[in-house]
Amino acid sequence: MKNKFADITNACLKASNGVSVRGGRIDSLLGRNAKSCRRLSYHILEYIWDRGAHFHYKIMSVKIVLVERNRLLEKGSGISEVFMVNDGVSASMDRETLTKALEYADLASYQADAYLTLLEMGVSPAIEVGRESAVPVSQVYDVLRSLESKGYVETIEREKLYVQPCDPEAAMADLETRGELLHEAAEAVRERYRTPERMDARVGVTKRVKTAVENAQELIDDAETVVEVAGSFEQLQSLSPALRAARERGVVVRASVYIDQGEEPPAAFDPSGVLSELRVCTIPGPFLVVIDRNRTCFGPNTRSDEDYGVLVYDRILPFVFHWFFLTCLWNPYRVVYLDDEDQFTYVTIEEFIRDLLPLWERGFELGVTVEGVDIAEGDETTVEGSVADISFYGDERPPSRLALSDLGAYKNLTLDTGDETAVVGGWGAVFEDMEIRTITLERIDIGETPLTHERRD
Repeated sequence: MKNKFADITNACLKASNGVSVRGGRIDSLLGRNAKSCRRLSYHILEYIWDRGAHFHYKIMSVKIVLVERNRLLEKGSGISEVFMVNDGVSASMDRETLTKALEYADLASYQADAYLTLLEMGVSPAIEVGRESAVPVSQVYDVLRSLESKGYVETIEREKLYVQPCDPEAAMADLETRGELLHEAAEAVRERYRTPERMDARVGVTKRVKTAVENAQELIDDAETVVEVAGSFEQLQSLSPALRAARERGVVVRASVYIDQGEEPPAAFDPSGVLSELRVCTIPGPFLVVIDRNRTCFGPNTRSDEDYGVLVYDRILPFVFHWFFLTCLWNPYRVVYLDDEDQFTYVTIEEFIRDLLPLWERGFELGVTVEGVDIAEGDETTVEGSVADISFYGDERPPSRLALSDLGAYKNLTLDTGDETAVVGGWGAVFEDMEIRTITLERIDIGETPLTHERRD
């Protein structure tokens, strides 16, 4: 019997037109005549599978047999194309073939078409998906809801219903078990998923905290100045690659991690090269990332009846989240890791004034470098000089140890550069010369202090 099979295989080889199937796995084989060769094509496939043969053959028939986990499944006649494996090398898949693959994965025709359209569009209003796809507009909401129940998409409630593709890893896992045809489809979906922007509005609400974490990973890649993050060890660990890359770009990364009393960090957690400073928060709180004062990702970790995330692209709302981070998740807690203890770089004017006002009032000269934005021109600028004046609401009161809440209104610094003076303000500065991004304390000189007067006497 095996000789007979070998003869048939050789006949296939002689008829070859250069189409190759290598590596010992064959996803399909077409017999020369669907009616007479039904059983014969089955045995040829079984024989070549067992031997792991390398061969060439010509597409000549209308019968296809697919292999799935060592089972042979007949898929009917009338198919004039063949699907094959070429040592795992993926080829670009056209939309028609990809649609067919998704239908093999138990998606209906409208579901597959809507899903592929959404991958090409990115985050979009549901009604626009209907207009751009073959799905009737009257059915598009039902189709998208069914895709959401299968884990392919996620809806976002805004002024109207928006929808975005979910991370395809989970949904595509099932595809990858159905043979190399569906494996190629999964790779094509991943490629299309990565192409569009993930957000197209100032504020969006998702139905999962995980979506907020995923968006934070992408937004951190674009950070230029500062990232403030609070989360569990697991969440910080998932952000570590993006945070490490940010630190290598010179971004200041401040993190607060939630722990229980007596809890130890996981062995795999290492803040070196990832964080500028780490503090531990002993009260459970939300996942929060504030990036460069204009992007925020938020999601509740505990004490919430619903699982949701908030994504913000704006300059006003991140200010509110920043103050929540500063006063509730950062300032009250102890430092457990500091990247460089000799470099005093502040990312808020409030913390700078709180820490250094007592020295300045006693006459010490504070040499600083301020990086920020020229308010008149809108350009990035750097100013070096000594602090000539510190002004804030309520500074006429008798000196005392300031709290951050004392600096919630206006505040600014006047710098003496040697040639001129420059007034710098904090987040949202309007009337000053520049808005700070970072203030680095370069030196502290004795200057005209009570100590120098005592020495002169």
